Amino acid sequence: MLATFRSFYDFISKMIRRDVLDSETDSQSFEKLEKIFNERIKGKILPELKHDGSIGHWLESQFGVSANRDDSADWQGFELKTGRSKTTFGDWSADYYLWQTDNPDVTNRDVFLQIFGTKSRADRPDRYSWSGRVFPNVHQYNDYGQKMTVESNLDVTIYYNYSKDSRENKSEIIPSSLQHDDVILAKWYRSTLEPRVNRKFGQNGWVKFVQSKKVFTEMIIGPPLTFIEWIEYVKTGEIYLDSGMYYDPHKPNNRPYSNWRASNKFWEKLSGD
Repeated sequence: MLATFRSFYDFISKMIRRDVLDSETDSQSFEKLEKIFNERIKGKILPELKHDGSIGHWLESQFGVSANRDDSADWQGFELKTGRSKTTFGDWSADYYLWQTDNPDVTNRDVFLQIFGTKSRADRPDRYSWSGRVFPNVHQYNDYGQKMTVESNLDVTIYYNYSKDSRENKSEIIPSSLQHDDVILAKWYRSTLEPRVNRKFGQNGWVKFVQSKKVFTEMIIGPPLTFIEWIEYVKTGEIYLDSGMYYDPHKPNNRPYSNWRASNKFWEKLSGD
């Protein structure tokens, strides 16, 4: 539901009926949220971007929250989100990667990316990335033999199947020790993901601020989202991993860039709009 304020208290009433709001304190939090949005955020010209997280940091500062790496919800049990076309749940790297094993052919992250990534930029011929077409989704094996699977125990696994790799030169790329099926490239354990999702999104709910050019124009308010609900959307592919991991000998960067995201239309769906 778009929280234009003619419907703001209708939203609160709906939350009370769902037993999400059960105290005067919760209701006061919504009133504070409305007040801060109207007075400090709505229609204000946003600062120039210094890096990808600048807008989010500015928004949090309006709520008195300093930049931090805390896994809990940003403000009074609400997770505060921005994003023009897609919005991030969290940058959550895997608990396990293939290069962390004793496989003699995949001794580190850079070697892994040269085997299971692909060259993605003509202007950087030595750059390999695990992103774009080479990165798997939950629907089917891609042309590179990779697929993401939500296991029965709700772990998330990325598999490589040599038999599903449709590249003609795959035998030249894939070491002989990995020329078989069900090679685990990465794994996210439920025991790690569940508290992350529940701490950020499973408290009082979340707020998505809608940006038009250099101003925020409105906000979308959503109810709490638990890990069990979240993982179901991972199964459907509505929530996906937007990987940006890469190897470039001329511009080293070891960040995992493992952003779990969904389109803004999906966030509107979550809000009940």
